[in-house]
Amino acid sequence: MKKTAVLLLSMIMLCLCLVGCGGSDVEGKWETTKVTEGGKSYEGEYNGIPIAVVYQLEFKSGGKGTITAFNVSAEDDDHDFTWEADGKTIKITAGEGDDKDTMEMTLDGDKLSGSFGGVSVEMKKVDKFTEFDFEEFKKKLLSGDDE
Repeated sequence: MKKTAVLLLSMIMLCLCLVGCGGSDVEGKWETTKVTEGGKSYEGEYNGIPIAVVYQLEFKSGGKGTITAFNVSAEDDDHDFTWEADGKTIKITAGEGDDKDTMEMTLDGDKLSGSFGGVSVEMKKVDKFTEFDFEEFKKKLLSGDDE
């Protein structure tokens, strides 16, 4: 009887932990695999840069996260956000006050997808973000060197 009670209590605690960590499937690093904009899809490369660095999201525990979005003219392209998971729907909120934006993404296995501002993105979970030398890319653009 005592073993059964301990086993039952352990199972209940495990279930509560799993429910409490509902976002654990999304926690981690995600990077772009496909961008669709204006009816045209991009995979592999987007305007001369690896598609993987167009958007990189890191979902952290406690409903916080960071997005890095490629922007040639930006000095700071990292932005914090908060997130909530409701089943397979991930609600992301960034900014404050009048500049607050909310976006919903859908988790489907190892794929995360969503649309915002006329752009659709598909992402995959990664252990480490793809690295890209933005400064070198900017120098190349400014020099007009198309090697």
